[in-house]
Amino acid sequence: MLYTLLTLCIWLGTPRQPDAEIIRYDSQITIAESGKISYREEVIIQVNNRQGDWISEIEIAYSKGNKIEALEAELLDSKGQIIKKLKKKDITERHSISQIAWYEDDYVKEFQLIHNQYPYQIHVSYTQDFDEYTSIARWTPYYRYQVPTRAAQLSLTKPANFNINILRTDTTLIRHSNGPTYYEWTAQNCPALSSETDGPSRYELSPKIIITPDQFVYDQPGSYESWATYGDWSLALNQGCSDLTTADQIAIRKLVEGIEDDHEKIKTLYNHMQDQVRYIYVGIEYGGLKSYPASYVSTNKYGDCKALTTYMQSTLAAIDIDSYPVFVYAGDNPVPMIDSFPSHQSNHVILCVPLASDTVWLENTSNSAPFGYLGSFTQNRKGLFVKKGESQLVNLPKLEIDEIATTRRIDITLNGDKYLTKFRGIYRGENYEYYHGIKKNLSSSQIDKRIKQDFPISKAEVNQWNIVTAEDRNEAIIEMTAEATIYGLTKNYGSNKVLFLPKSQLIKLDDPDERQSELRIRVPKNVTDSIIFNIDTNQFSQLHKPENIIIDTQAGQYSLDFYLEDQKVLCVRQLTMPRATYAVGESYEAFYDFQQSIKNAERKTTITLKP
Repeated sequence: MLYTLLTLCIWLGTPRQPDAEIIRYDSQITIAESGKISYREEVIIQVNNRQGDWISEIEIAYSKGNKIEALEAELLDSKGQIIKKLKKKDITERHSISQIAWYEDDYVKEFQLIHNQYPYQIHVSYTQDFDEYTSIARWTPYYRYQVPTRAAQLSLTKPANFNINILRTDTTLIRHSNGPTYYEWTAQNCPALSSETDGPSRYELSPKIIITPDQFVYDQPGSYESWATYGDWSLALNQGCSDLTTADQIAIRKLVEGIEDDHEKIKTLYNHMQDQVRYIYVGIEYGGLKSYPASYVSTNKYGDCKALTTYMQSTLAAIDIDSYPVFVYAGDNPVPMIDSFPSHQSNHVILCVPLASDTVWLENTSNSAPFGYLGSFTQNRKGLFVKKGESQLVNLPKLEIDEIATTRRIDITLNGDKYLTKFRGIYRGENYEYYHGIKKNLSSSQIDKRIKQDFPISKAEVNQWNIVTAEDRNEAIIEMTAEATIYGLTKNYGSNKVLFLPKSQLIKLDDPDERQSELRIRVPKNVTDSIIFNIDTNQFSQLHKPENIIIDTQAGQYSLDFYLEDQKVLCVRQLTMPRATYAVGESYEAFYDFQQSIKNAERKTTITLKP
């Protein structure tokens, strides 16, 4: 069924003029009789004040083999007079390098056209051609989500016998033109989209048109008739890639010689792969779908997620263990897969190894991830399990409450109005991933900056720190210790002194009347703090501890218990939050109120010391 998009968005403008806006954003798609596809993009950007100058820095992404052609741009003043036209020397090109890869196959053309009088406009247009593709369009009426769009248009021209699938994501979209050779969708007055804490991505929030070919050729003929047919095409595309040499296979078998348990065999080979090869990035989201062969990885000692997954699968095949790729949309804020619309919806691939008593999931791009650990990058979402004739969507494992437990000990000694603090944190889950990541990938000075910036106690001056990984490389746990001086948590009232607790780390939330999108707690929270105040009883002989506190709601549980032990006041603080989604309105407000209750309780909770 074909759909068309008319006016998508109701203008919610405010009296204040936006810093920048998109006057016109047009995307034209033409499919030739040969199947070749041509894209033409045209955008008119208007900058209204100095705060909007950031959008004058233009970046156009492309991949090797799909270069940008007919790139034109010009700068116009408020009267529509051309001030400058883009010249070739104004354009720079670079690799689109991420922090986790040392080589990539994505590129960026970039340039800037800027003026010192407002408003001014930038007109940009370019074309891009593709001979092979698996997707035609994933269109939204936004050139940049952060700024409003006055008008946008998507048009598609195709041969009558070229069948396509069209998905509209909003039932209010109204048909404009419905083929069979020409389609047109328009949008007007679309407000800027805000990115809210732990909310859906701007892409997910935006209205969109997704178009795929019913049948396609990308190296191999393929079909989107079902997830199974798409999976079969992927297998055909990568047929012959499991080509480890006989010598490689013999070496692999020697590595597991004498090991009886399949689970231990897989672990041994997984750790061996981590030690031998390195990850590079070639994005699969936009078409880099064919894997390099396993022999290539064995020889060159590197590969992208597809190649490393192929290599690991081939390694296991050498010892007669079956495994299967799983395509997934990775990231801490994933775009949910649309079950009813078989198509390419992933940006990453992992490996699934079904065993008689267990299923092992392998993240092959990390040279340090624990065996079988799917972290926040891929946990708790759907993935496409690829097996000949049986490919289907499956649910990936979730990080459970015990797998993300954090325990911290905070030893505090008073020094005037300061806390001299010894800190020790044992981290799992997202916190483990954070500290493990910076230890593996950053320099000592960069780590120092991160720890001081993100130290879990505010108003702290960190004097020294240390990060210690587990002895067992496959245990997802890490320790961070530090010594710090903390300010601003004491008050004097005559000869008495009042001590305040270091605050809990809570989610920074918008007020309920300002929140526009649902809140998603994708990973549970489970934190236990032991806070020990060491008191000089020669100076303070009377210690008054506060009442214990319990807050128990559907949004989470919080408790605060105090104990007196000789010269110490011990505070045990526990906070848990379940994985949940909170819709705008009463549900979100209940979660907001839970956090406010914690803040209010900690604000009022003090330890009083008297001579």
